[in-house]
Amino acid sequence: MELLLDRFLKTTPMSLNNNTSVDNHDPYQHFAAILMNATQVQGGRKFVLRIPRTSTRTSTSTSNNKQPVSVLQRLLPQLQTPNTQRRRGIAGTIRNCCLDKDNAWWLLHVAKVLTPLLKPLSGPEQLDIDEKRGLDPELWIRGPDQQRDNDQSTRLYCVEALLLLCAAGRTHRNFLRISKSYTVLKYCDMVEESEQVSDRINDCVQYLRRDEEGTQEGSSDRLVEEMYKATPSTKIKANKTKNNNNNHGDDSDDDDDSDDDDENKQDLDYDGVD
Repeated sequence: MELLLDRFLKTTPMSLNNNTSVDNHDPYQHFAAILMNATQVQGGRKFVLRIPRTSTRTSTSTSNNKQPVSVLQRLLPQLQTPNTQRRRGIAGTIRNCCLDKDNAWWLLHVAKVLTPLLKPLSGPEQLDIDEKRGLDPELWIRGPDQQRDNDQSTRLYCVEALLLLCAAGRTHRNFLRISKSYTVLKYCDMVEESEQVSDRINDCVQYLRRDEEGTQEGSSDRLVEEMYKATPSTKIKANKTKNNNNNHGDDSDDDDDSDDDDENKQDLDYDGVD
């Protein structure tokens, strides 16, 4: 298994041209399907999520402030290869790893699977400033050149992985909300031709847009709004106002602006969910 994994990673096709020939001349492409099947059981998921021990031969490279990474983290770039079999198998592997709720925090915050899962669902739509705020730039920086994955199964597995992360708990749903996952899912659903994929997207949306139990109506939307309502531009504007008031010698106005700056700073410093 280790040998096949090593060969699979070292023979990654890099060219995005001639997709058909890439699929036909990739001798290790079906290893992705083997991984997907293996991770349906607990033992297979442990193999993919484990962090290999560094040998004495690799100790020099790891000493340069490089932390060892898990097998899964090494597999994430495969979602952007031109080979359909590789993308489909790795997307299914990530989905299977999301089956265990205990893995959700590690997958989101350490392995950072969210952007790789959203990228195959991102398209060339023009986003406004509010939609871009909080969204990983990798998901919109290419503009009209950004294309969704043309394989239905790959898109399905990515959406199902997101659905499992949503079902893992309130903290993880809040993280997906703040990361603007809904924006990507919304535009993907608008052009999705597969009814099965569309149904899974709607299930995710129900998780992300509904109010959590015990919270006030509209709390889920307000969470995202309050996260980004204080932008650096508003803070700069407040500082300019404060400086102008200092020049006019108005101490009372200066105190008011100072209070506003403190409030803005508190909003800007908030960068996560407990």
